[in-house]
Amino acid sequence: ACMDRLNQAARDKSIKGVLLHIDSLEIGWAKLNELQTAIAEVRASGKPVWASMNDAGNKDYLLATACDRIIMPESGTLMLTGLQAEVTFYKNLFEMLDIKADMLRVGAFKSAAEPYTRTEMSDEFREEMEAILDDYYASMVNQISSARKLTDEVVRGIIDEGLITVPRAKELGLVDDLAYEDQLMALITGGDDSLDVRI
Repeated sequence: ACMDRLNQAARDKSIKGVLLHIDSLEIGWAKLNELQTAIAEVRASGKPVWASMNDAGNKDYLLATACDRIIMPESGTLMLTGLQAEVTFYKNLFEMLDIKADMLRVGAFKSAAEPYTRTEMSDEFREEMEAILDDYYASMVNQISSARKLTDEVVRGIIDEGLITVPRAKELGLVDDLAYEDQLMALITGGDDSLDVRI
């Protein structure tokens, strides 16, 4: 639904801008990329896109960086953390249930069967997972540094800091405006009550 509305906003001449409320995104990396692309299309049509969040984690903030401005309340928090991956291994469970996983593995770096045949990661599987996480982390750092005009080193330092208050985030250049929801209208219109704004 959000994708459809963003696509409509890019085409609809009566829409002059978009305010995107972001709240605890539970989406994968591919969907995040799709939403970022849809926001870019709205912006390419000459319409500003503003992001409003109360609190934000990695994906919330990455989506917000695709927007022109980021607005958060002073009481909010920004939690930019490193990345982790969890893998559940079922071999012991299968043994308890007297189930035998019969899988063919061809090559050291073919790890899809490992959760069913092992109790922990092989060195090769660990190397694969670390490479994937390194790629996502590098992409995250690059997106933030590009969007917020910060160096990669500064962004990595911010991620190492972890939990950041919104006033600190503004000081670091991660947030543009401090405003609560009831202040958004005045912020968007610049105090011009004649503008038709729907939040």
